[in-house]
Amino acid sequence: MNISKAVTFADPSAQLKAKVPFRGCSSLLSISVDAEHENYYSEDGVLFSKDKSTLLQFPCGRTGGYVIPEFVNTLDDDAFEGCKLENITIQLGLTSLGVRPFRGCSNLKKFAVIGYPHYSVTDDGLLIEEDNFGKKLVKYPNGKTDEQYNIPTDIVNVADYAFEDAINLKSVKLNSQSRLGEKVFTGCINLEEIKVDSGNTYYKSESGVLFTKPLYQGDSSATLVEFPLKKGGHYTIPKGINHIGERAFEGCKELESVLMPYGLSIKSKAFKDCVLLNNVTYLGPYAISTSDAFKVVRVWIPLLFHAVIYGITSVNIICWRNLNALILLLLNLLVLLVSLLVLLLNLMIPPQSIVVLPLSIMILLPYWTLHSADILSTRRSLLLSLL
Repeated sequence: MNISKAVTFADPSAQLKAKVPFRGCSSLLSISVDAEHENYYSEDGVLFSKDKSTLLQFPCGRTGGYVIPEFVNTLDDDAFEGCKLENITIQLGLTSLGVRPFRGCSNLKKFAVIGYPHYSVTDDGLLIEEDNFGKKLVKYPNGKTDEQYNIPTDIVNVADYAFEDAINLKSVKLNSQSRLGEKVFTGCINLEEIKVDSGNTYYKSESGVLFTKPLYQGDSSATLVEFPLKKGGHYTIPKGINHIGERAFEGCKELESVLMPYGLSIKSKAFKDCVLLNNVTYLGPYAISTSDAFKVVRVWIPLLFHAVIYGITSVNIICWRNLNALILLLLNLLVLLVSLLVLLLNLMIPPQSIVVLPLSIMILLPYWTLHSADILSTRRSLLLSLL
């Protein structure tokens, strides 16, 4: 497909329907708008809202630097996505950044700020936002070649996606007070470790993996927050960790197996795109009581869900000694489910009709292998079949 190097809005009523209409137009150098257009305005080949307050789209094919005009107070979502610029200067007037406005700017090496106290830059060109809560690291330029970065001591917060696509980074260290937003290290494909200052009250690091710290004695909120994308092979989650955070392992393409301690909960998309992950093992308690059995089931179901959705080829549930409570619980749940189905069907079928009801039931059948008198290991040959 041939992509034009210039786009002109000649129809005064034309509107952009797609969220990012010029995504992938890597040769685009200019966007022009008819002077009478009722929705858009163009200056120097850049697309703005009609009132000039919002920068909507910067042409991806342009290189060098760009100074955002003083009349702009908002950057739209993905406004500079995929641009080849090496530096961007923010001027007086800009007060708001949309979602991921600098996404995919692989050549961007530094930001600069002219005359506005709301934003500033570090000595090495990182974009900082300042408000009543302190300083927030907004964006680390993707094109920087540094392999290690220590977050400055005066940074209180790190914004969502702040380090997104920083492909050269291998190590990042959090200071003693910084707190992280969402998906901070998305796309950092060479990141091997996340370190944390020992004085940080929110996070800790073990073997380069980021965890939250318990807030008080007996706190059960300890969470595995981020597993560096470059780490691979086998990983054992430490004891005392209660949760696997949302997308914690997402995109870890070299991870092959995970061993989980008892009592974990698994958040959404925790293992998404872990293409080499073929084995997840869950270790149960030394002895299972009836209440413990419910905890095992709460872990088992998410594990099987992740196996089916994200292509994990082996799931092990390993429990020591007394499994009677667990087995009894599972049987009771199965009987309850079948009973509810029968009741529902009886309500739906006229009593005078004699109908044979073929039930298409998806069966998830663990293959149980007895290893010894004390250990029972369920290995997935998890058989999925439709009757």
